[in-house]
Amino acid sequence: MTDIFTSTSPVITVIGPSIPKVTEFFGCFKDLKYDFSNMKDAIEFCLQMCLTFELNFNRKCNLAWEFLAGYCYDPDKISEARVKAVLKQVN
Repeated sequence: MTDIFTSTSPVITVIGPSIPKVTEFFGCFKDLKYDFSNMKDAIEFCLQMCLTFELNFNRKCNLAWEFLAGYCYDPDKISEARVKAVLKQVN
């Protein structure tokens, strides 16, 4: 398990009785913790932290973060090969 206080990437943490019933969303980086009302805002926090401060995305889910960053901020930079790589990981 990743320790959110020593991670070199922002981390999204959720709290709730089950995945469909998540009640709290947090964006965490080192000793910073921000409370969000939804998952979209927590994802946006992580994307903006990485892009603004040139942090690396978490290596375990790097392809997904790169896809989201390209899609949200510059869709023209998403190569067909990168999209296929992401889809291969998802399927």
